[in-house]
Amino acid sequence: MLFGVFLRWARYTKGLKSEKHIILTNTEVVPAETIRQLAEELGVTRAALKSFFKILKQKQVPAEDLDSTLRNIAKQHNKLLSELKSFAYEDTYIGELMRQASEYLEQGHFDRAEVLLNQASERDAKAAKDMAESADERLLRAANSKGQNGDLKWIQLEYSQAATYFRQAVDLVPKDAQETLAKYLNCLGLVQFDLGNYENAEKSLIRALTIREEALGPMHLDVAYSLDNLGKLYHKQGKYEEAEILYQRALPIIKDNVGPNHISVATNLNNLALVYYDQGKYENAELLIRQGLAIMEKALEKEHLDVATTLNNLAMVCQAQGKYDDAELFYKRAMSIQEKMWGDEHLDIAHSLNNLAALYWKKEKYEDTEPLLNRALKIFENVLGPEHPDSAAILDNLAALYVNQGRYSEAESLQKRSLAIREKVWGHEHRDVAQSLNNLAVLYEKQKRYAEAEPLHQRSIEILKKIFGPDHPNVATNLNNLGLVYQEQGKYVEAEESYQKALTILKNAFGLVHPDVVTNLTNLGLLYQAQGKYIEAEGLYRQALEIREKALGPEHPSVARSLSNIVGLYQVQGRRAEAEQLQKRVLEIEKKNDNK
Repeated sequence: MLFGVFLRWARYTKGLKSEKHIILTNTEVVPAETIRQLAEELGVTRAALKSFFKILKQKQVPAEDLDSTLRNIAKQHNKLLSELKSFAYEDTYIGELMRQASEYLEQGHFDRAEVLLNQASERDAKAAKDMAESADERLLRAANSKGQNGDLKWIQLEYSQAATYFRQAVDLVPKDAQETLAKYLNCLGLVQFDLGNYENAEKSLIRALTIREEALGPMHLDVAYSLDNLGKLYHKQGKYEEAEILYQRALPIIKDNVGPNHISVATNLNNLALVYYDQGKYENAELLIRQGLAIMEKALEKEHLDVATTLNNLAMVCQAQGKYDDAELFYKRAMSIQEKMWGDEHLDIAHSLNNLAALYWKKEKYEDTEPLLNRALKIFENVLGPEHPDSAAILDNLAALYVNQGRYSEAESLQKRSLAIREKVWGHEHRDVAQSLNNLAVLYEKQKRYAEAEPLHQRSIEILKKIFGPDHPNVATNLNNLGLVYQEQGKYVEAEESYQKALTILKNAFGLVHPDVVTNLTNLGLLYQAQGKYIEAEGLYRQALEIREKALGPEHPSVARSLSNIVGLYQVQGRRAEAEQLQKRVLEIEKKNDNK
């Protein structure tokens, strides 16, 4: 996919404030007054805040994620600090260790705090073994100290070390402290998710969910949070049906605990809608997003940034259904909110410009697309610098536009620049590097430079397999692209093998009713048609048509494209009367969509 839609994941919150916040957009030069105000707003010391800045810089957090990541770090920091100060310790030595650890934490000296917490845990663990009568209590305290160190490493975005501490906490929790065990299993699962260790994350999160259901009952709010976390994992893996079931289970629990008009209900609806969106169930997605938007507009100000994010998601869903005028209206309304909040040079404005450009691309308004992308690129380069990965994404989109206009030399220059940026920032085996390789290969295909395109697709596929495993939908997309290159070179056996592998992955991930499945079926049909296998080709074309009509309705532009494939096949076979009949329907659909 050349145009990337910048979709934000909506997370559960226990309540969102509608007042304006200081928004962090960089960590390089932050005025002293801004530091003071931000520290006060986040409830941390200035020393701790400066340590957070160092963490964000060291971990190369993308600029658009700086503010949200900072707030998550501060939230974890304050939670940990509160825990350290709230515990009462019979062992005065451990109490003093905890007091000193609290001071170091407030001062931003995380390494020193870590050492003291480890000392406390080791002393408690040793004492537990020496004093069998109070073993459970001491083991629980030892577990809490390990868990607090896990939080400490999580704050620093040191996910691997955080996972180690949470695992140690899980092992130390005594059998009768099931809620605490679920807490640390949940933390372990989320950190494993951040590490991309999805198999172990699933095991941890399922175990946490099971314990919470048994210990707290099936309608407890913490059960809903566990369902949400597991749903997020499945969504990330492309397991959409499983994610859908979990979000649907969480919804009545949330309503029962906080009421039907709480912001958390809107968040759940939005999460479920995004799952429907990725499955191609656009009508369902639109209905849920509209319900969530109505809740948000009542609970928050109508010009709140979360309302803008929801409007952006609603625009995407409308765009996918061919409701381009509605999509344009929602994109512009979202951008208006963002501009009032931040001015016209903020990163979120650049993302919205990119989304609106993608819409104009769909509407074939190419003369309007290029200025938007250039404006977005200028914002990214001014705020982030010319060698930032987000700048590379806009370069890709500009290149895609130039390819469409036949400006191949300009497009190749931009795509090579994008690839160089990503390899410099991420190394040679990152998913964004795979995307750049794919885009460059597609450009070479356009120019019939198949021998150059083929190895780029192959390298892209190998990168994605290492990251996601061999059965991920992203692998299928690139296998499909490789199949096209093989087909153009007359390598029909290799092309069919690539298409079939891709189709198997997509069916397993999405089921039959999904746009990517349709694309793959169509390409396989075109391959069979090129080989004179007309019966097999027609069967695939009709299967693709049926899926599109079911998912998008009988008058969607994509339905017209599927019909056109059958028309072309009938013309090759000399079935002129049947071709003419279908062509009339194609023209009717196109006319109706032109008048929208």
